[in-house]
Amino acid sequence: PCSVIHAVAMGYRSRGTKEREKYGRRVLATADTVEQALRSALLLAAEHGWRSAATKLMCARPGYSIYSEEDAPLVMLAAMRRAVSELPPDCTFKQLQIYIPRETLELVGVPPHNAERIWCHSARTRL
Repeated sequence: PCSVIHAVAMGYRSRGTKEREKYGRRVLATADTVEQALRSALLLAAEHGWRSAATKLMCARPGYSIYSEEDAPLVMLAAMRRAVSELPPDCTFKQLQIYIPRETLELVGVPPHNAERIWCHSARTRL
């Protein structure tokens, strides 16, 4: 069976509010919100006995974070690495995948080839 836990790192302001009028619809993600969202989702998955997990590079597209289009992929991948590396010792996964769009691979230091993901075989292994 497959289950889904949604890690939320950004938000949307309610219609008709002064905040939305002043700042816009989106509450942009930061490295801290991405790190906390992923860590919380992985802890919940481990609590339910999941042995594997997959996620995508979070909030790295333009307009989804406070960072520039050039910086966001690296900043967000670093935040996701911290989330994984700082999990408690009893929280291990047999397999963890982070999907990275093909066009983003070079920006995060992965040589361009057919692979579109970085594998981490254990939550104790650095990505």
